Amino acid sequence: FPVTIVYPFVLHFDKEKSVGFYDLAKDSLMQNNLINQVAYQSKIDSLTHQIKATLQTYHFNLIHNKMYLP
Repeated sequence: FPVTIVYPFVLHFDKEKSVGFYDLAKDSLMQNNLINQVAYQSKIDSLTHQIKATLQTYHFNLIHNKMYLP
C-alpha cells in the first residue's frame, strides 16, 4: 500500500482509494481506522489528493526515463 504521513496523520492508499486513516498522536498502534469519520473528511481528501499527485509524478517520470538525481 502506498502511504503518506503528515504527522500526526497517516493515510493508506490502495492505488484506487483511501482505505485507512489514523491519528498517530491518539492511536500510535493504528488500531482505530478513522476513514469513515466525517470530522476528518477534509484532511482525508487533502492527503488523498496529495498521494495521487505524488504517484502521478512518479509514474510520469518513470515512463519518460527521468528517474535520476540532479
